[in-house]
Amino acid sequence: MARTPELIKSVYYEISFQANNQTQTLPTNYEVYREVVKAYPNQIPLELVLGLNNQSVEKAEPQ
Repeated sequence: MARTPELIKSVYYEISFQANNQTQTLPTNYEVYREVVKAYPNQIPLELVLGLNNQSVEKAEPQ
């Protein structure tokens, strides 16, 4: 008997930003990623809120 194919979808979002003259790349979620994508074309500065131990980006808000 043939098995039905199973789609396994995994998406990983991350953003890169400058902090203390260094580029950092951290994981984030879809909502934060979309805020960054919307702000990027007009070069709108964003304030980033980092997660526990500065290991992820939890929020991005226009300044």
